[in-house]
Amino acid sequence: VKLERQKQQKRLLRKLQACAQEYCLRLGEECAVVASVRSSGGGSSGDLGPREVQVFGSKSFEEILRRHTNEMQVVLDEKEKESSSSSGLDAVLPGSQGVPVLPLPPRDLEAMNGNELKSYVPLLLRHCMGRSRPMWGMDEHRPVWWPPEIPFQNVRMDTRDPGPQREKQTWSSCLRQMVRACFLFFGCDALLQGLPKSHNSSQCNMVVF
Repeated sequence: VKLERQKQQKRLLRKLQACAQEYCLRLGEECAVVASVRSSGGGSSGDLGPREVQVFGSKSFEEILRRHTNEMQVVLDEKEKESSSSSGLDAVLPGSQGVPVLPLPPRDLEAMNGNELKSYVPLLLRHCMGRSRPMWGMDEHRPVWWPPEIPFQNVRMDTRDPGPQREKQTWSSCLRQMVRACFLFFGCDALLQGLPKSHNSSQCNMVVF
């Protein structure tokens, strides 16, 4: 899970940096982005290392903000300690108000057919993201756990570009990959094990973390 978040972190940081650069170039204004980043701990377990504050953007803003990165880091560390001590739990999403209530698949993922998966993925997205609609095609609403090689488009259709990857992996397999990525991100992928092969009820069970 932590390694996956690191990969998503790098991708999103690149997007933020590109947005800052475009803002400066197109508008001729000053702009900078400040981000809290955890580096790899270097061990085989995938543990994350200490937090660091990264600043990028226009040179003048960077110089000003870099003078205060140590102060920012101290404040962030204090806030993190307060949050962990008050909750008594290891937060799944640092800084969030809580983790979502996720609907369990109605049966074993491998036993679900394409139509069932196409109905279940949007339901999972609605509960995971806390919105009534998935907001397909809008990168700003794309979940961080969404597989990067799969377009964030309506899952009713396979919108991948033609090529070897599309020929190698079926769309139903991609839908299962989305589900696993979501549960893995929230550290609850074990709940996908042992689900019944056939329907026990017409409704999905809800699991609260």
